[in-house]
Amino acid sequence: PMCKLVPKREFLDHLYFQHHMCRVFRCKRIYSTQESYKTHLHRMHSQRETPLQSASPDLLLVHDDPLTEDKSNFITNFCKMCIKMKEHYVLPDSTYRCIDMIAFVTVFHQNVLRANINFIHGKDEYLFDSECFMTAWENIQNHTVFDSYCKSIGYVEPVQFNYIPILDTVKEFLSHNDVWQAICNNLPSNQSQGCNYFCDFTDGLFFKNHKYFKGDKNMLRLHFYCDELEVCKPLGRSSKRKNKLTGFYFVVGNIGTRHFSALRNIFLALLIPSRLIKKYGYIKLLEPLVHDIKKLETSGVQVGKTNNFICGTIATLSADNLGAHDIGGFRKCFSSGRICRFCMCSYSDIFVKSSDTEFKERTSEEHAIYVSSLEIDENLAAAYGVISKCALLDIEGFCPTISLPPDIMHDCLEGVIPYFLQFLFRSFNLSGTLLINAVNAKFKCFKFGRRDFCNKPRCLPNDVVQKNGKISLSASEAWCVFRLLPFIVGNCIPVTNENWKLYLLLADIMDVIFAPVVTDILLEQLDYNISVFYSQMLCVAKEFVKPKFHFMLHYARLIQQHGPLRYLWCMRFESYHRKVKKVVNTTKNFKNVCHSVAVRIQRQKCYEQSETLCLCDDYVDFSNRKSIDLFDLPTQVSDFVKSLTTLKTVQSLCCSSTVYCNGTKYCLGDVLIVNVYDECPIFAKLQYILSYYDSIILVTKFLRPSFNSHFHAYCVRETEDYIFVQPGYERYPECLDLYKVDDEKFIHVFHCISGQ
Repeated sequence: PMCKLVPKREFLDHLYFQHHMCRVFRCKRIYSTQESYKTHLHRMHSQRETPLQSASPDLLLVHDDPLTEDKSNFITNFCKMCIKMKEHYVLPDSTYRCIDMIAFVTVFHQNVLRANINFIHGKDEYLFDSECFMTAWENIQNHTVFDSYCKSIGYVEPVQFNYIPILDTVKEFLSHNDVWQAICNNLPSNQSQGCNYFCDFTDGLFFKNHKYFKGDKNMLRLHFYCDELEVCKPLGRSSKRKNKLTGFYFVVGNIGTRHFSALRNIFLALLIPSRLIKKYGYIKLLEPLVHDIKKLETSGVQVGKTNNFICGTIATLSADNLGAHDIGGFRKCFSSGRICRFCMCSYSDIFVKSSDTEFKERTSEEHAIYVSSLEIDENLAAAYGVISKCALLDIEGFCPTISLPPDIMHDCLEGVIPYFLQFLFRSFNLSGTLLINAVNAKFKCFKFGRRDFCNKPRCLPNDVVQKNGKISLSASEAWCVFRLLPFIVGNCIPVTNENWKLYLLLADIMDVIFAPVVTDILLEQLDYNISVFYSQMLCVAKEFVKPKFHFMLHYARLIQQHGPLRYLWCMRFESYHRKVKKVVNTTKNFKNVCHSVAVRIQRQKCYEQSETLCLCDDYVDFSNRKSIDLFDLPTQVSDFVKSLTTLKTVQSLCCSSTVYCNGTKYCLGDVLIVNVYDECPIFAKLQYILSYYDSIILVTKFLRPSFNSHFHAYCVRETEDYIFVQPGYERYPECLDLYKVDDEKFIHVFHCISGQ
């Protein structure tokens, strides 16, 4: 329906809610502010008192009328649905414009409405008016109108070099009440019994001694990530150089570590064609980012609609070793000269020295001297391992020797583990303990658990045992193979095999490196174990020792500096690459790839954050839900349900096969770590998922554990004792698979168990 004719003054009052196209006698000029449109009306249409048509009739609202307000909410939700169709599912623009909205409204929407609402005569006609939909649909086909609406619900538009302004992004994120509440609830971790626990970045010495933070958790901590990505599958080398992008992403560290892995909480900051970095350098291209960060340090951003402002800065920047050295100004060669950004190690030293204390640690003071010395004599670059100034050195407290933490995904999952597995399989093959064909046969017949099945590796190539052989596994596949190797081949390996003992030692090391909580006692043990492992590798497999083995020598010290390294790794940021690649592969636009990707990613982010709650802590989803009577449940279970105050009179509940809650998917048969007693996990197998309205009960059976060192796993025995758990209150959030080997059941835990 058309907007009713009103006097100019009343029309301008309503213009506050939507600024679109001037429709006065087909003028069709577009204005973004009330003042500019007001001036236009005075100059061009002073003889006309009323406009004939509004650009978006149903969006010019009269809030004194409850019906009009309800109608505006309906149109708003309709527009959000359109954003979801286009951006959440990444539809090409041509496909989006071909949607038959009349058919959608007639065939689907109106039928659903008629079946599910109670009609009120005179109040609901517009719900079934196709013209109402088509008017809104046609209006938002205009790119300017569509962008204007997106901006009204939090769209942050990319600017120069396809830079998404940090200040606007952070301000929009903090405007959500649940985000601000999560930041306020993120309290310091506990210290007990004289043992220091490292639970997140704020427990590390780097944060406590930081020049800007000084241990103040009220400051915003931005954890950045940088990496190159190829957005298409090139057929030639020239095409590869053309379509390679460098992306900068970040996450707000104050929201708590349990929200880090959600892609909706990762933000795009900058997209740059890699060829421009080689031409202009990072320092020039990162100027907009550095400028905004310095504003954030001094002025801060406003929190929602309050008068509170919060300041912050970049805490860390994670990247692979090549990217970290490039941004930090270090040498980018790892086969000669100085190869490490944490110490003064040379390539030849990695075959001689085997402990962190044998190397001279790099410090911020000495690094500043090295950089200033390069201005006098560039030939000193080889001696210091430094070739230029760090691109982010102007940010307060940022030092390339400590602000570029190690990435355990690239170092361990794509470095140490694949090289060690290659050595292990080669040694088994040469000794006749287990031939490579037998290994592949066991891989084929091994039944991977539901959780690990998505990371099931391919069969190993037969030449992996040859001198020039190589294992080609993704990071997740390498991690899956390494963890489950005892279940696959462990029963074929003698207990006395020395190389298998070396595997078990490396498994102990990885348990600490990937742990979410680490103690200072564990760090002392980690430092010793890494030194022993490194020394033995130099003795039995020197040709497999690479620079990434050396980087691992510093991990105990770096965990003390940064807290658990799993919260600074690149794994989830790498997953964000898929969103970028999906946009490119869907739109098929290669003329201005960075701009296309940045706009579509930001519109998608606009949709994700259009709701009141951003972190989605209250989102719950069930699968295969059905009703079940209490008398059909075991006596212990039904008695427990009846003992609950809120369920005393309940005769039946809902039973599900899966439930998604608190960011975790629980399935029947999963094993949970419900608690820890005396450094030993308490396992429980999920038997029932019961629910009654908002109440959810996980009914589990206790599994009695005993640790088997040869399999590096817990051998468990099922009991008849029930444990009742509320989702989110188990000790560790991950769900584990149960494996059967030689009539015994085993559970492999991803990391070491802390007694905190």
